[in-house]
Amino acid sequence: MLTGPASASAPSASVVPIYLAPQQDGSTQGGHVSPGFRTVLAYSVYHDDPAGSPGPIAVKVDVPVPADFVRSYAVLPNAESTPNARWACTPSGQSVSCQLVDTKGAPFPLPASDPVHLTLVLVGGDAPSPAPGSATPLGDATVTATVATPGGALTATASTPLEYVAGPQPPRVALLQKMSPGSDRTAADARRGYNMRAKNTGGTAITRQAGRQPLVVRNILPAVPIRGVRIAGTGWRCSTTGRGTCAYTRSLAPGEITPIIRVR
Repeated sequence: MLTGPASASAPSASVVPIYLAPQQDGSTQGGHVSPGFRTVLAYSVYHDDPAGSPGPIAVKVDVPVPADFVRSYAVLPNAESTPNARWACTPSGQSVSCQLVDTKGAPFPLPASDPVHLTLVLVGGDAPSPAPGSATPLGDATVTATVATPGGALTATASTPLEYVAGPQPPRVALLQKMSPGSDRTAADARRGYNMRAKNTGGTAITRQAGRQPLVVRNILPAVPIRGVRIAGTGWRCSTTGRGTCAYTRSLAPGEITPIIRVR
């Protein structure tokens, strides 16, 4: 029997909730909302169409409770420098609709398998406040991503369980690391270079406390000692002593991400 070549799978898009926190029962990961305080919801959007996306790339987030939109952050984790991209967001009721644009407001293109992160900073609206140490399940925040490609629009959806918790949420730090192609952060690969960034995924700013730097990243270098490697980044004070340390000299608001630490 003669058969034709196997057909390639159709291009698709994906949207994934990121930077999730344990829910009160400990069995699931999700988001926390505090009445009158800031909360962070974040998502990673990508597609695998080899032709790439010229834009627009749109994301809509629906939350199950009243919440006020504060601002958004765009991060392209594979970028070697801060990209000229931002999310233009419009709140409406309990929804926020965002589109990825460049500095002139035009759609920002996105290559295949090159993710872009959307971080939303919201303030929880009126709701019965839970007792200290407890939480109230709220239902799911749903997100829909639409990626325009030459072959048509690709759509993906996801959901994140939310719960009300009392009081402001403390800072939480997430580290993003981009390796050089083919490297695995061994001593030999450290010379090829990698980038690191820190992001505040909590509901309270990271600030200087008792004269200490707001944020310190340690053990940046591989465990095996190496020579000739430099660590530097705008707003960072870095040292290669030991396994390398960088102290961030500025405060970091909820949802905000630091400049890149470059290891070369």
